[in-house]
Order: sequence, then structure tokens, then C-alpha cells
Amino acid sequence: MTDPGQQVETDVLVIGGGIAGCSSAMYLARDGVPVVLLEQHDLHTGASGANAGNLHQQILTARTVPLGWDWVGYYAGMVRFYMAAVGQWQELKTELDVDIELQVLGGISVAENEADMAVVARKAELERANGGDSIVLSRDDLRRMAPYLSERLAGGCYSPGEGKANPLLAVSAVSRLAARHGARFLKQEKALGIERSDSGYLVTTTKRRIRCKRIVLAAGPGAPELAGHLNVAIPIRTSIIQTAVTEAAAPVMSHLLYHVSRPLTMKQVSNGNVVIGGGWPGYSSPATGHPLVRRESIAASTWIAQSVVPAVSRMRLLRAWAACTFTAADGFPICGAVPGEPGFYLVISNGYGFTMGPLLGCIINEIVTGRQPSMDASRLRVGR
Repeated sequence: MTDPGQQVETDVLVIGGGIAGCSSAMYLARDGVPVVLLEQHDLHTGASGANAGNLHQQILTARTVPLGWDWVGYYAGMVRFYMAAVGQWQELKTELDVDIELQVLGGISVAENEADMAVVARKAELERANGGDSIVLSRDDLRRMAPYLSERLAGGCYSPGEGKANPLLAVSAVSRLAARHGARFLKQEKALGIERSDSGYLVTTTKRRIRCKRIVLAAGPGAPELAGHLNVAIPIRTSIIQTAVTEAAAPVMSHLLYHVSRPLTMKQVSNGNVVIGGGWPGYSSPATGHPLVRRESIAASTWIAQSVVPAVSRMRLLRAWAACTFTAADGFPICGAVPGEPGFYLVISNGYGFTMGPLLGCIINEIVTGRQPSMDASRLRVGR
């Protein structure tokens, strides 16, 4: 129950405790801006805590090519952001108080046949035209670079700047860095409403009222409902996807792996577990609405994983989990000021939310503090 006596005041209120929200709070606090972060559950318990920890730079053609090459060409504009985002992670890790297991060892998108190789060639051309460093690999190139891959594969595409990190360690470390810079955190406290006030905004929560001059809304799937209190519409799509992980095994693979035409992302983490994803669908519990794992998706995703890396067939599956993910309707993140609502800002990521989190936090800090963004973020603007 809201207690009117428990009032908090701050300059900026960040709503949402995932990687984008924690990064936003950290960069704002580091620049001396008084900031409070509000999270309805615990930090990184949504998509940021359930993702696989991939650091992407390539286009996932298994998802995008079915939408048509015109759309893929438009979406390729995200590549320059992904390149910058991995660099942002590499810079940020030097400030964190724990090893987040960040490794940039490159990523390979594998092809099974000549049709796949045609997709590889076109994809790589688009990525390079948008600042990427993609290299087309022949069958022999693939064998030399990654001999652990199936011999039946026809080739692939290599991006040397891709990598991986431990998302649970990383988001926690970013939140602690934010706290060291002076950010305050209110957890287990849900925002119920937002209204305009003389000094900026008044946010009512389950425990108190918060007065702030500015708001950065980074609440993921919960953002549209909260923005609706100010008659601001946010066009996002949500879906439930799942990830699986094997038992720890001896080192087999070093790269982040994709499949050109099948839904697959795959990597082996520092302690030996192999993480298998790719956007396979879970489902929502009819009783609670909580994300649940779909057995058919486990079977299909692990079959593809074994066909790409035969050694995986000798590993036992340890567990699988599902999470609600979200993206703006056009596949690009939303990051910027809301027209007509002074002091109200949105940070909504896309399917590469873990990759993009620190970069979006950096960009929104520059916008909130009135500086020119360090890279052209016009494609991310609200209401584009």
C-alpha cells in the first residue's frame, strides 16, 4: 500500500532494473546526476537475467531473411550499433568489480549448402556496407578455423568482434558500479502510475510517491502500460523464448555460433557448459502468465546443435528456461526523448538487448544531460 509519508525526490528516475536501466543509471550517476532506479522485482530478473549472454554483431538471417531482403537491408543499419556496443562492453568491463567472463573470440554463422552460402554472401556484403567486419568462409576455411564443426557444413561467415559474457555477473556488476557512483535503488517496488507535476513528474508506487524532474523509462514489456498514463504509445512486440544448457564439459568450441537458415545460437561458457538458444518459442502459463519451457523446442534446438557440433551429442542436458523478450515493432531499439513530454525518455532495446544495454545507457545519458550523442542515434529516436 502506498504511504504518502514515504516520499522520495530525485532529479532522474530510471524505471526498470535490467541491463539497459542499470546502465542508464550508472552513466547518469557517473556524470553527477542524482538518480534513483525503481524495479518492481529484483534486478536483472527479466530478460536481462534470462538471456544467453551473447555479444552479437552479425544479422540473424534465420529470423530476418523470411521477412524479405528489403527488410534485411534496412535492418542492417543496426550493425554499426552492434559493433559499437561490443566496444562499450570492453571499455566498461575495466571498471567493474568482478570478472564478468567477457571474451571476444569471434562468431561464425554456419551454412549447410549452396543456398545457405548465397545467403552468407549477401548478408556479409550488407554487414560490411554498414560498418561490419564479416568474412565469408569456404568449407576449407571453416575446417581450419573451427575443426570441431560438422564436416558436412558448406562454409559460413566469420565476425571477429563477436563474443560472450556472463549476464548474471555482468548486470549485477553494472548495478554495483552505479551504486558506487551514487545511484540509489528501490527494489520490490512497482510503479503504479505517472503524472505531470509542477516540478516534473510524480510517480506513485506500491510503497511511496516519487517526485522527479525527469524519467527514463526502461521497463521492457511493462513500458507501454506506464507510458500510457501520459498518453504515450510505444509500439513493441513481446514473445516468450527459451534457452537450454548442457552439463559442464571439456573445452570444445571457442566461437559464438549461429546457423544461416535454422534458428540457433550456441556457445561454450567459461565453466564448460554449452548454451543453446536461437529464439525457440516457449509459452505462457494459462494460470499464472509466467513463461514456461516447450518440450518440442528443446528437442528441435538440441538436434540442430548436435548437427552443427557433433561433440554436443555426448553431453547431457542440464536445464532449460524461458523468458519474455521484447523489441520495438521495426526491430530497432528506441532510445531518446519523447516528443511533447519534456523530461520523459524511453530506452527500449531489441532482440540483442544484452549486447546493446551499456551503449543505450551511454546514449540516453548523453541525451538527458543535453550533449550531442557520441554516435548518430537518429534511427533510434522515439516516434521515428
